[in-house]
Amino acid sequence: MITIDEAIRIGKEELKRYNYSGLKKDLNIEVDEDNSRWIKYIEHTPSMKKSLKGIDPNSKDYYAVYFGPKELQLGGDAWVLVNRKSGKVIHLFFGR
Repeated sequence: MITIDEAIRIGKEELKRYNYSGLKKDLNIEVDEDNSRWIKYIEHTPSMKKSLKGIDPNSKDYYAVYFGPKELQLGGDAWVLVNRKSGKVIHLFFGR
């Protein structure tokens, strides 16, 4: 079982692999045991529900790590879903 800090580290590593420009900025990073922000986001973003492709948004099998710019802007944010047992990245979503 990985910790939240490990999930954040894994998420940052994954974003580096995709040359996520947001890592060069001051970021808000949010994650909790209940994935509460993720669940709220899914509830208010119907198009995102369609793109989950078999991923249960209410599952506690993964951490949903949010990375977003501290300065308000359109896009530039990302979600990294990290398996709590293996530490493997399940999915990566970029904002528009």
